[in-house]
Amino acid sequence: MSKIVFDTQALAENAQRLLGWASGLGLEVVPVLKAVREFPPAVETLIEVGFSRFGLPKFEKHLDTLLTREAKTLIQLTAPSSVAETVYNFGRSLQSSPKVLRLLDRAAGAANLTHEVVLMVNLGDNREGLEPSLVSEALDFLLGLPNLVFRGFGSILTCLGDLLPGPELFDSLRSLVDLAASRKIPNPVLSLGGSVMCAFVNAHGPGPITQLRLGDPFLLGYDVYRETELPAGPWRRDVCRLEAEVVEVSLRPKAHNGSLSPRALLDMGRFQAGKVYPCSPQTVPLEGLECLWPGAAIVGSTAGYIVLELSDCQIRPEVGDLVSFRPGYWPMATAFRSRDVKVELETPATRGRSQPQGRDPLGHGPHDPGPLDHGPLDHGPHDPGQLDSGPRSKSKGWRRLSSL
Repeated sequence: MSKIVFDTQALAENAQRLLGWASGLGLEVVPVLKAVREFPPAVETLIEVGFSRFGLPKFEKHLDTLLTREAKTLIQLTAPSSVAETVYNFGRSLQSSPKVLRLLDRAAGAANLTHEVVLMVNLGDNREGLEPSLVSEALDFLLGLPNLVFRGFGSILTCLGDLLPGPELFDSLRSLVDLAASRKIPNPVLSLGGSVMCAFVNAHGPGPITQLRLGDPFLLGYDVYRETELPAGPWRRDVCRLEAEVVEVSLRPKAHNGSLSPRALLDMGRFQAGKVYPCSPQTVPLEGLECLWPGAAIVGSTAGYIVLELSDCQIRPEVGDLVSFRPGYWPMATAFRSRDVKVELETPATRGRSQPQGRDPLGHGPHDPGPLDHGPLDHGPHDPGQLDSGPRSKSKGWRRLSSL
């Protein structure tokens, strides 16, 4: 079985670096760990580093023992059918629809709760948020709802998109600050999402921005939009690695039967090939997946295997060896949601054991598969009757995810 190995020490180092950088600029950072399904050891690590508010795309039952209601911000727009769940489980949410605001207010009143709202504004990404011309009316509507509390404005920039913001972004943000001031609301939260904002803020300063919602710097340690290093480095890029087993090593000839398809692997001359299982596009996308064996390259796949070109590889693997990959965002996110991929924690005892013994120039020892098998996360429904917005006690040590 393939597995994701998660290094909490590497995550902690990235988190400390990010926290120090943001604090120096007067910014709050809200971690967004949706790529790893809010993996509990990751959340625990960031709490220990000093993060207190987390951005979640939906309610996750397995976080009930780690995060209070007030510590959770819902970062995806709420569907009308989900307003009660939003009010019960999140102290704050990002919203844009007046209809949903009205329903949230009713749900909060029925539960004898208040709920904080950040109004989302479209600042050019064009995927969500109010058009700027409609913000004033929506703000006035929100201020008239007794059970909702306006906390500020938000926007999303370059989440899987192509928009790289320029300094003119500050003009739009300052107009939102002025709008809040005209309603006698000082110092509203200005929350920007997208790790592209790290380089932007580093180059232009934070301006009126008060909060960044970020995921990639914690988990990838890399600016995936500009394909460059993040500011304030160096960053750890080994928070996650994917490991899979070699099931075949063959010397392939150039000769072939039939005509070649556009994706054929055969027209390469003689090459040393390795098959890695169970690791395939059905399990993990190939785009963004990097083989960590020096000189090895991913050249294709079948439905069940990844095929590696090993002619220039510095390692000569045998069947049964484990090969390591560095996953980008989508391979990482998909692996954490696959039933065919286990998740294990990196420890000093297991670090560096994914290379074949005797053939690795770095001298790493053999891999010893551990007994850990953290099953699928429990996403059961939340019982509003069990609502407890008080402090949560942190879990002691590591537990099987299937028990959370």
